[in-house]
Amino acid sequence: MIKICINNGKLNYLNLTWCTKITDNGVVEGIGKMASNLTLLGFFGNTNITNDAYHAVKDRHGRSLLTIDFYGCIKIDDELKTLESLKQNF
Repeated sequence: MIKICINNGKLNYLNLTWCTKITDNGVVEGIGKMASNLTLLGFFGNTNITNDAYHAVKDRHGRSLLTIDFYGCIKIDDELKTLESLKQNF
């Protein structure tokens, strides 16, 4: 994950749906540090990532993302995944 992000800094669409091997480290060190070109990012069904990954994405890509999907990410607090929270943070 980290190498994909580092080697593709101009990536604007990243769908990681059901990529259950993705971890917080991959998100923080890869997606969290890549250029802010992402407009779509999907984590649907990822059961490993936590609030740390959520905040890394928000801090780096919060305003550039047009579409974000954390549905099914059971280790991310439910209050962070509400429509209200997503609108405020992304």
